Amino acid sequence: MKGDQHLITGAAVATFNVAMYEQIVTNWTNQPAVDLVINVKNFIIPQNIIVATIAILLFALGLLAPDCDSPKSTLGRFIYIPIEHRTWLHTAYIVITFAILGIFLRPFFLFAIGYFVHLLFDSPSKCGICWFNPSGYKHYSNGGKVKKGHVVILYFNDITAYILCAVVWIFVICYVLGVMDLVPSLETFVDGLDSKFESFVSLFIH
Repeated sequence: MKGDQHLITGAAVATFNVAMYEQIVTNWTNQPAVDLVINVKNFIIPQNIIVATIAILLFALGLLAPDCDSPKSTLGRFIYIPIEHRTWLHTAYIVITFAILGIFLRPFFLFAIGYFVHLLFDSPSKCGICWFNPSGYKHYSNGGKVKKGHVVILYFNDITAYILCAVVWIFVICYVLGVMDLVPSLETFVDGLDSKFESFVSLFIH
């Protein structure tokens, strides 16, 4: 995916999580789970408006940062790291590192989440990514590489990537409309989904 596509999908993920948060705190009856969700939200997005703004900007930066290994990418034009594309910068190691850093400097936790979302949407591309580089790629003589055993391909060029972006946003919009009780059929769908999710969570938190 390109930078704008990662920002589009990142915005969709953020919107979905805001809607899901509202659904949980409004409708769930499992109070310990609700309290946990509220505490996690307050940890990830601090109440301090300045710190929260920095955290949101770092989330956007995290959506773009993995492609700093490409000089033509949105962020790579300004900050270029000259290593092979989709290798070390496209790994779980960096997500884990910044998530740990975020425990002490909370805004970096959203950077880690943005980074994770980037990798998540790069995974179903034509060549996939190897979350735990250097193992996992099959290299070809023309310089190309594909993740070994890669079978889940949702897009393979710009057009299909934008189609995926549209599908993700259609799902998110439908979910938001259901949460807001604006469309009865979607409200029923969201409530059913929400009930199953709460039942699953209640197996571990009660």
